[in-house]
Amino acid sequence: MTKYRELSDSEMEIMEFIWKRSRSVTMREIWTYTSEKLSKSWMQQTIRAFLLRLEKKGFIKISTDIKLHRQVFTAVISKQEYLHKITENVVTKFFNGSLAEFAAAFTGGSTLSEEETDSLKKILNN
Repeated sequence: MTKYRELSDSEMEIMEFIWKRSRSVTMREIWTYTSEKLSKSWMQQTIRAFLLRLEKKGFIKISTDIKLHRQVFTAVISKQEYLHKITENVVTKFFNGSLAEFAAAFTGGSTLSEEETDSLKKILNN
């Protein structure tokens, strides 16, 4: 099982943008998104540092787009894959691999609705 390091809040914000685009993105696109949509005052050097960390962690690939004459950033793993691995790591680390113990802790003893129970049954049966 590949263990993914958890993303910091800032790294997650950048990955959310990349995942939503479902394509390679440029530094300008990331900078525009973080400054306009997230109201961050990050310099491009700060964003580059986050991107280099994301590459080192195995989340993105940095390459050069010959047509654009600039670097582009592409997700290497999907959001679903990341969430699956992180959840799997938590279940293994804190609940001895027991999904039942995880579910009990997750619900905090509260009762699930019939709809939630049916949804979980469908997921577990697949």
